Amino acid sequence: MTGGAACRLTYVLLMFGVLGAGANPARADEELVIDRDNLVITRSVSIKPGRYRVRDADGNGVLQVKADDVVVDFRGAILAGMDIEGADLSKAEGVGLSVSGVKNVTIRNAKVHGFAFNIRAVDSPGLKLEGCDVSYAKAQRIAAGGRPIEIWLVLRSLDAWRSYGAGLWLESCSPSNVSRCRGTGTQNGLLLVHSAECKVSECDFSYNSGFGIGLWGSCRNEVSWNLIDFVNRPWGGGWGGDSAALVVVGGSHDNYLVGNSMTHSGDGLFLTDELNGGLNEQTRTCHFKGNCNNNIIARNDGSWSTANAFEGTFSFANVYYENRANDSSFGFWLGFSNDSILLRNEIRDNRNDGIAIEHGHGTRIEANTLAGNRGAAIGLWASGPEWLRSLCPSKDIDIRDNVIDRCGRGFRLDNCDLVSVGGNTVQNTPEDNYVYAKRAAPRVLAKFESGPRFLRLKRILDACPPGFRMYREGSGPKGIEWLQPDDFAPRDSRGKLATWRPRDAATLELFPLVKEELRFQGPDWIQVTRDEKAGVYVASARSTPGPGEWKRYMLTVTSTHAGEPQKVEGAFLTAEWNTRWFGWGKPTKLAYDDAAGWARLFASPPLHEQRTRELSTRLWRQGFPPGVPHNDFAILATTQVWMPAGRYRLSTLSDDGIRVFLDGKEVISRWNHHGTMSDATEVDVAEGVHEFVVHYCQEDGASTLDFGWQKLDQP
Repeated sequence: MTGGAACRLTYVLLMFGVLGAGANPARADEELVIDRDNLVITRSVSIKPGRYRVRDADGNGVLQVKADDVVVDFRGAILAGMDIEGADLSKAEGVGLSVSGVKNVTIRNAKVHGFAFNIRAVDSPGLKLEGCDVSYAKAQRIAAGGRPIEIWLVLRSLDAWRSYGAGLWLESCSPSNVSRCRGTGTQNGLLLVHSAECKVSECDFSYNSGFGIGLWGSCRNEVSWNLIDFVNRPWGGGWGGDSAALVVVGGSHDNYLVGNSMTHSGDGLFLTDELNGGLNEQTRTCHFKGNCNNNIIARNDGSWSTANAFEGTFSFANVYYENRANDSSFGFWLGFSNDSILLRNEIRDNRNDGIAIEHGHGTRIEANTLAGNRGAAIGLWASGPEWLRSLCPSKDIDIRDNVIDRCGRGFRLDNCDLVSVGGNTVQNTPEDNYVYAKRAAPRVLAKFESGPRFLRLKRILDACPPGFRMYREGSGPKGIEWLQPDDFAPRDSRGKLATWRPRDAATLELFPLVKEELRFQGPDWIQVTRDEKAGVYVASARSTPGPGEWKRYMLTVTSTHAGEPQKVEGAFLTAEWNTRWFGWGKPTKLAYDDAAGWARLFASPPLHEQRTRELSTRLWRQGFPPGVPHNDFAILATTQVWMPAGRYRLSTLSDDGIRVFLDGKEVISRWNHHGTMSDATEVDVAEGVHEFVVHYCQEDGASTLDFGWQKLDQP
């Protein structure tokens, strides 16, 4: 080829928009092949279908869109920064697809995995992302060997968000549109930063360990009809760690958050400020910064959340309309929120209060259904020193036309002023005896439903996509006990024959995800039965005499008509614990340092004795043994286990006191009153039978017990 012809071909390739630095010439009519890093796109292209494994070496992006009005259609092609199967996502780095400083770019049908940011767009208004899959971005490890790694998220720091990475990161992209995208198996799905007038709809950001969708300093957006379920992470006290399906922080105002399924998450919604109120006892000030106001939160489902179905703190004038807030710790937690409006929400069967508001004023609570909440239907209070109660009072609250049924109590009002009630139906609930303010409060429901914001809300509600279903409407298992950790995100069993959870250390419950009868193949020492009442299969290690041991298993699950065979692998502990229960609070409460007193207690006849296959909080989660008090109880548990030689890590979670003895030697000791705390130690063990003895005591309030061990040279 002559020099002039070569120059003309290079010019054509540059005009076609696929010639990166150092690229080799190719015909202009070819589809784009992603065969190197730093591939610059300046005109609309289609990606040749295939799987591309390219690392971003400099953080600028493997693919870089650097022109306006470009359409990039991946047609299902896959770009990966690492081999995803078994990958350590905490080591993901770089950017897969970068869009920066351009406008009106459209990305379609992309599958980008294994980067810190699978797709990152900055300063790019008019961006459209359609049908993209951005699963498996950078993520912190949340479990190892099935046991939790405790890392509490930093929710109120944008620098922390940047360090976490995301499947999609959109910054200063006003407006933009994200539709029918998917991001799962990672830490953060979509993070929207300093972007306004955006629309996020019909996406699936479920089964992540941080934030499903996060808004930071982003206003006047519409986030509607998305699946953001099972966004959660384990920590020492259970699940949560400030994870949330939908996060709104950093001054995000006037958003419409509508019709999202946000179940089984840490919080369903977590809306807050940047300073956690900025309370300063020395200056006696409360400084809100980055609070999030005037948002419409409507017809979302935050049920089965491990913390709060809806948390809205340090904020003003947010409206909660027709949401579901059931089966969580609290239905609504609205601490230091003012002028909130709660209308027609369903708030059922929460473990504590249905609505809990500390230091809030101007709240209107109308036409809600509150049923089966173990605490108060509505708890309002101010606490702390007088300056704080004066600066951030609990007052001027109207509670009207609500239905309250089967709650622990109707209202719990502490240090509250000017609380008015009227038109409420309270039944099967202990009566309260408070003095209420006498004033004719206007009905806010009718006012809201006749206002201009409701007209826009109604348009969003009427635009519900055909076939859209909340998670609760599907056939998957429901309840926080079905949260199970994989290494980087909660276990996602979609498309499988069954999902599973431990009933105890030697028993699994398997929930069928297909209608067909399941069949199981495994070792003959495992018995599988069907529990028709619970709708699950039960796989249990057969009891054997003598010391127990860890026995690895593999179950193959098959069905006649549905799906490929599924493998379920793990290990059962066949040992049994001899568990003896005591009370230590009466007639005279023992002191923690009374060694002789505890020795006499554990040598005395127990209140109850049983054989169990696991030593954990599950022992009393479904009810206490007969005669055992709910507070000030103690447990002495012993077992014998055959263990191969090696170095082991012994670990506990406890609230309150715990002591662990291995072959008579005390190896873990935290014998005092404390909140949930973890302890661990490493020991060298000779091959043979070893005895574990565990002392545990609970004093009052919460209770946690977990004990386990892991051989360090194997999972």
